Amino acid sequence: MLELLQNWLITNGLADSLAFYVARAIAVTVVLILSAAADFIAKRYIVRALSYAISRSKTKWDDALVRQRALNRMAHLAPALVIYLLTPLALEGFEPAASFIRSAVLIYMIIMIMLVLDSLLNTVENVYQDYQAAREIPIKGFIQVLKLALYFLTGIFVVSIILDKTPVYLLSGLGALAAVMMLVFRDSILGFVAGIQ
Repeated sequence: MLELLQNWLITNGLADSLAFYVARAIAVTVVLILSAAADFIAKRYIVRALSYAISRSKTKWDDALVRQRALNRMAHLAPALVIYLLTPLALEGFEPAASFIRSAVLIYMIIMIMLVLDSLLNTVENVYQDYQAAREIPIKGFIQVLKLALYFLTGIFVVSIILDKTPVYLLSGLGALAAVMMLVFRDSILGFVAGIQ
């Protein structure tokens, strides 16, 4: 597609070198327009339609999901996904720039997924508070542990993208550090586990 655009520009009188850059500039503009359209559709129509459907339902957990803004955060993934998928096509011949943009967008998507999961955990906690069992068996400690694990995994994925290494490589290096941390904070960990029990 990009070659067809470039050839069309050349046949219309542009020099080869200039047509190369103009074609890619047009392609980048199209990608930005498509991402803006995806953002508009996701937030204006999909999120509103889902929010309306949820407001008409009788269940409470989906209302808590709307209050925690999980749908709004999920809508941010639409434009990022468009940019992530179309950037290699728009920046053909500029592989380092395309790779950098895709890495930045991937980090953004990972953070947004983390925020969506955080909203889901908050929703679970809010819904559980309405049950009688919440007075006898609170789950706030469990939710905080899950959030801590979620933030830790998000940090691992982000660092692995920045360093261009697999997450397994980073986790294997953290094994020795975890052993030292468990020795240093043994009493605190035991106290925390006893509190949960």
